[in-house]
Amino acid sequence: MTDSVSPQFGDDDLFLRDADRDRMALAFGALLGKRQSLMMLASASDVLLEHYGKILVQQLRRHEGVHVEVYFPSSSEALIKRFNDVLAPMSLDDAVSTQGPSLPARILVLHDARSVQTSQLELLARLVNDFPGANVRVVLLVNTTSKLEKDLSAFGKRMSRWTVEAVDADAGQVFLSKSRLAGLEHPAAVLLERLGLIGQHDGLGLDDNAHLDLAERDPVAEQALLDAVAQHSQSGGNNADGTDQP
Repeated sequence: MTDSVSPQFGDDDLFLRDADRDRMALAFGALLGKRQSLMMLASASDVLLEHYGKILVQQLRRHEGVHVEVYFPSSSEALIKRFNDVLAPMSLDDAVSTQGPSLPARILVLHDARSVQTSQLELLARLVNDFPGANVRVVLLVNTTSKLEKDLSAFGKRMSRWTVEAVDADAGQVFLSKSRLAGLEHPAAVLLERLGLIGQHDGLGLDDNAHLDLAERDPVAEQALLDAVAQHSQSGGNNADGTDQP
C-alpha cells in the first residue's frame, strides 16, 4: 500500500470540526499507507473516543484487504495464542521478513486502554515488531484523564498519536449549524447533548417550555371552561381514576 491511501467519508460521518476530519484522514493513512504499528487515539472525553473510534473502525472495514477485529485482552497467554493463529499460514522466514510476502492487513482495536496491562502491551509491541510479515497494526483508544500510564516506547518510531481536543460551546454551535444545512441536525444535537454542550431540547430549536401549549390565551374561553368544571363538580362527575362518584 502507498502513502496516498485515503478514507471515503460519508455524509453521516459527523466531524465536530474540519480539523478533526483532516486528522482522521491522517490517522487512516498512517495505519494503511505508512503501515504504522500503532495508532493511538487519545482524548479526555469518552464520548469523543467512542465517536471517532467508531468512525475510524468503519472506515478501516470499508477498505478492501483489511481485516479489523476488536481485541479484548485476557492474558499474555491468550495474546500469544492469537498471534500464533495469525502466523499459522506463514513460514518463519516470511513472518520475520519486511520484504517478503505478507498477510492482508489486520487491525487490532483496543477500545479501553485501561483494560490492558503494561506487560501485555509491551508483549503486543514485540510481537508486532518482531513479525512484520504478519502485517498486524494496533489502534489504541486512551482516555487522557485516567491515571493509567502506558509505556508505548516498545512500538518504536512506527507509532502515531491523535489527541482529540475538547469542543467548546462556540464550536458546537458552528457544528450544529452546518449539520442543520446538511439535514443531520438530529444526530448532531444528540452528539452535542452527550458531550454536555446543549440541553435536551436546545439543539432542536426548542426552549424549556417546548412541551407547553403556546397558543394565545383567550380569557373569555378560559373563564367559560372554569365555570363548566365548577358546574360539573357540583352536579357529580367522575373521580380522577375514572370511577363514578357515589
